[in-house]
Amino acid sequence: MNKPKILIVDDERLFLNIIVDLLKDDYETFTAKNGNEALEYIKSESLPDLIILDIVLPDMDGFEVCKHFKKSKHTCDIPIIFLTIKSDVDDETKGFEAGAIDYITKPISPAILKARVKTHIALMQAHKKLAQHALDLERTVAERTRELTNEIEERKTIETQLRFLANYDLLTKLPNRILFREHLDQSIKQAQRNKSSVALLLIDIDGFKHINDSLGHHQGDVLLQAVADRLSVCIRDVDQVARLGGDEFTVILAETTDKKSAALVAEKIIKTISNPIQLDRQEVYISASVGITLLPKDTSDPSTLLGYADMAMYEAKAKGKNAYEFYTSRLLSRVHTRVDMEKELHKAIGTKQLQLYYQPIFKTQHGELYGAEALIRWKHPDRGLISPVEFIPIAEDSDLILQLGEWVLEEAIKTAAHWNKVGEESEFHIAVNMSSRQFQQDSTSIELVDQFLSEFDLSPHLLNLEITESLMMEDRHKVINKLNALDKIGVGLSIDDFGTGYSSLSYIRRFPINTIKIDKSFIHDITLDSEDATLITAIIAMAKNLGMNVVAEGVETAEQYRFLQDHGCDIVQGYYFCKPVPQDKFEKDFFKLLQSV
Repeated sequence: MNKPKILIVDDERLFLNIIVDLLKDDYETFTAKNGNEALEYIKSESLPDLIILDIVLPDMDGFEVCKHFKKSKHTCDIPIIFLTIKSDVDDETKGFEAGAIDYITKPISPAILKARVKTHIALMQAHKKLAQHALDLERTVAERTRELTNEIEERKTIETQLRFLANYDLLTKLPNRILFREHLDQSIKQAQRNKSSVALLLIDIDGFKHINDSLGHHQGDVLLQAVADRLSVCIRDVDQVARLGGDEFTVILAETTDKKSAALVAEKIIKTISNPIQLDRQEVYISASVGITLLPKDTSDPSTLLGYADMAMYEAKAKGKNAYEFYTSRLLSRVHTRVDMEKELHKAIGTKQLQLYYQPIFKTQHGELYGAEALIRWKHPDRGLISPVEFIPIAEDSDLILQLGEWVLEEAIKTAAHWNKVGEESEFHIAVNMSSRQFQQDSTSIELVDQFLSEFDLSPHLLNLEITESLMMEDRHKVINKLNALDKIGVGLSIDDFGTGYSSLSYIRRFPINTIKIDKSFIHDITLDSEDATLITAIIAMAKNLGMNVVAEGVETAEQYRFLQDHGCDIVQGYYFCKPVPQDKFEKDFFKLLQSV
């Protein structure tokens, strides 16, 4: 049997290769780098069964390409899935109006990509089968009178299946995004007629990605089915629950009297979902974050209503998760501020607004300078110094983090190389944080490390790359391969904020890690809390047995420093010694010490 044909249109070779690799076993794939190539392909080749189309293309946008396909009677029935960097309600509306049937956001989730392609191929094949049945029926109705009843029943069955595929989520059997939108429109019209209120709840499962990655996608699916069942028992018959995709669900509360009644339902949902779920012979505990918006109080527009619920849900996550939040105008203002900051951050990259600060790192036993950690700062021309806590999350949500990461890596290696040259015989180590987005790139981050080390003539062992525990849990095989590649170059590798994630020393020994960095939250009460002191002592001892170095960050007092000296910690840093300072001040304060190391 011939494989279904899929045309993939994307000007980014990386994403083209990823999608082709994910689909090539089950489908025959063809690629185009821009809209004109895609249109030419349709003219010269056999028609594809499905088109995956990037919104942002160099010659025309995806919406325009989609309209071209839908205008032609030869291509108008081909299902089109849009690719987008950031899902936006307005973009989705525009895409659906242009004729698209679905959206997939970048970075691409293999499971979501395969599931949606499979679903829409199934829909397309069901459409074709239904059409073919209709033709066959017309040609043979005269001679097959006795079989006509059976064939009509078969047709009804196919139509029923087709309607189900179009309107329901195959995994949870809940209404999907399309049917949800119909239900929302109906609820709004009814509320307007009755002069009543509607509440929309958007529910997102906290930490679902970790469960999916650690236990596997099959167990993740079992969890989503359990969540769907639990949501269904939390609502009345007149209410509606749906799955939008991934781990996002919605609940429409019809005829809601006030905020209190919506809050009671949200509390019930949170409590019900928090009960343990049996997965793979073990109990798993999850939580949910819920965003709530009300009609007509907040808005009467369906798309805006969903956007407001999304803002409120992320506010609940930001405040610690496992909670609910109502939409307020303050959230919309914050979103606008975030968008403005992202635009300004784009402009700041490559200018003198961005600079590196350096916090010195010392050898614990004798207080000798060991090196420094490079930390990015943004000196805005109007707002002054902006903390990384404000702009790094914004960069993480876009490709800006890749540009920032590359700039930090280059500047830190260049500075460390200079300091090592002026320091004559001394060895000055530089520590650089690597974000998960950088690490998820195929080989670009590794190539950049190798390139900058060679370009600035810095010995690899003087560079220490810090990664988080959570990153190591995402795709263990992929992470090990990349860490091995960096280890082969000769750079130092350390786990940052150790103790705040999911890892243990016994697990980390499977990775080529040579340093662990104890989170400052454990150091803070080291001389006051016996449990923290015992934990730090145990971590240091176990790390030594595994041949790893131990760095303690956040050292603020002489008592903390003495404790770490007495218990064999290798390296320390913190405000007790020095805050992060600009390069010129670092050189002024530590240059002599640097030469004497």
